[in-house]
Amino acid sequence: MKKTLATALLLLLSAAAMALGPGDTVLFGRYPQTEKEEVKPVEWTVLSKYDDGTAMLISSSILDGVPYSDNGKTEAYSRSRVRQWLNSTFLDACFTKEEKARLEKGSFFDFRVPDSDEELTDLVFLPEDGDVWYDMESAKKRRAYPTPFAAKKKGLPVDKDGLCAWMLAGRTPDCYTMVSSRGKPTHTDINKYPVGGVRPCITVKDADALAVKEKAKPEPQKSVMPTPWKQGMKVKKGDVISFGNAEQDGIAANGKEAIDWIVLSADEKEILVVSRYILYTRDFGARNWDDSPLRTFLNDTFYKGAFTDRERKCILTTENTTVDHDYEYNPEGDYTVKKHTGTTLDKIFILSMDEADTLFSSAVQRNTPYTKSGRPKDFVPNETPNCFWTRDRGHFAACVMNGHIYADGSGDGIDEYPCGVRPAMRLAPTGKEVTPIL
Repeated sequence: MKKTLATALLLLLSAAAMALGPGDTVLFGRYPQTEKEEVKPVEWTVLSKYDDGTAMLISSSILDGVPYSDNGKTEAYSRSRVRQWLNSTFLDACFTKEEKARLEKGSFFDFRVPDSDEELTDLVFLPEDGDVWYDMESAKKRRAYPTPFAAKKKGLPVDKDGLCAWMLAGRTPDCYTMVSSRGKPTHTDINKYPVGGVRPCITVKDADALAVKEKAKPEPQKSVMPTPWKQGMKVKKGDVISFGNAEQDGIAANGKEAIDWIVLSADEKEILVVSRYILYTRDFGARNWDDSPLRTFLNDTFYKGAFTDRERKCILTTENTTVDHDYEYNPEGDYTVKKHTGTTLDKIFILSMDEADTLFSSAVQRNTPYTKSGRPKDFVPNETPNCFWTRDRGHFAACVMNGHIYADGSGDGIDEYPCGVRPAMRLAPTGKEVTPIL
């Protein structure tokens, strides 16, 4: 009996270990990949795994380069040349009849087509905003190299390090259209390049039966004790320091607690840090960072209350440029996206969406809990998400929720409730006198 139970438990554990999960890589289909156009198995990365056993995959490398459109215009994805190519030339070249039968059609609406409510279904498609922000959780994980076959395509946007920009399916006027070679989603004119890098996406049935090349390694959780910081101390990215004091345990009678900071970057000129925990829950209070009451609070109440005169002399003034996006509607109800660029001089600030994306390598690193005094009023343990603002505003109201960046932050609706605050600042590594904030 004991042997039978032990065997059953071992089988269950083995099944769990073999089940696919996000970040795993699998082999499926075949496509030319070498300079000599040799056909080899295609490596795919799992973006999402669903309860019905299907999984959404994206090619791990840039497999080819094709123009987005035939006419050089950023037209609707539903009418684009790349969509037609993916579901004809690429589909037939990459998959056998049996493999095609394992593909499940993805469905979407193309909001670039006026008054269209037609639901489109494709076996192969380009990823879109949510896929790259949520499922590919950092710039590091979005960077991709072209295969030698793809790299031969004239006009492919490859940088000096061999990394390549790749196309997204921008299905609404405000969507990102490309991922840069450095892994940053951009609003670049998709026809800027003669050909764009292609990382096809597919949804595969019975995904656990796919040939697994490599399982994703779980990110280790480190418990780092903070070190009290003073000028002259050597620090590096990832170190945790303590500096300044603020109320955090919810018990005002016992005084303020030392603030822990994570070092995001450090050199001989400056040390960029962000609070280890979410210290406050507050309204952003404005459409833009430069006008925000939150900015005023951080550079006045927090700056003066959390640091001594001597500590404030260690805090550098940071010039922040923040680009916000907003909708501009015409009388017919159609809209275009307008940019607002603001430049501010801050002692204390919050990270931009781009900084949160590039300075952390994963959602695990980006995620952090509230302090007791920083929790929202309706906080429920194990239910309320860990959420904090980024500087980007306009319509998008960007935030980080449980470590994942939400590029639209639930849109206008996020203005209806406060969000968490993780202050950031730059410290002077040496005892050089610091210029007061302007």
